[in-house]
Amino acid sequence: QEASGAPILYLELCFFNPDGMIQKRRVDTASRGFQISGLRPGDTVTEIRIRSANQMGFGAYCRRECQATTFCAVPDVPLNFRVVSKETSSITFAWDAPVFLGGAPLVEWELSGFTPRGDL
Repeated sequence: QEASGAPILYLELCFFNPDGMIQKRRVDTASRGFQISGLRPGDTVTEIRIRSANQMGFGAYCRRECQATTFCAVPDVPLNFRVVSKETSSITFAWDAPVFLGGAPLVEWELSGFTPRGDL
């Protein structure tokens, strides 16, 4: 039987994970989609492409490769929040950045609190 008439046995999905390692996944012919799991917020998967395989071997990868990035999330709580100094009219605070940033750069800190008079 000619290669063009041989049935497709499975599909192969190929991509680069966020660590730059190439990954290949075998996909059933009945599938019309595939989920790449185990990603973190803000992770990007690149050079995603797919090809078919039959008894003769693999066809070419699709002409259009794509990439996708997961949604970002809110960061964790800042670490080691502390009072650094106290003066007669001011208090200085400090903290360390959280370990998990949510997949995006931190853009601002928000400090809130109230004095006995009700202001910050």
